[in-house]
Amino acid sequence: MSISRRELIRILGGGLGTATVAAERLTAAPASAAASASEALLVDRAGQPEPAPPGYDRLPLGWYKATVARLKEKVKPRCDLIC
Repeated sequence: MSISRRELIRILGGGLGTATVAAERLTAAPASAAASASEALLVDRAGQPEPAPPGYDRLPLGWYKATVARLKEKVKPRCDLIC
């Protein structure tokens, strides 16, 4: 059985609308006790970046630069053999 292009677009549109509503409800859900309890597990350690504000999902630029520098130092002996 084949469906028409119009029927396919109607089905896809309905699915997209349903997914959008479900996503909005998930993001509007109140924080559970388990999620707030995880903050108690945070420990202050030297060199550990500060937690990001809610909604911000990236480590500090300095962390990325330090990680790349460590990687370059680790790969440098191998690159000298190949390059």
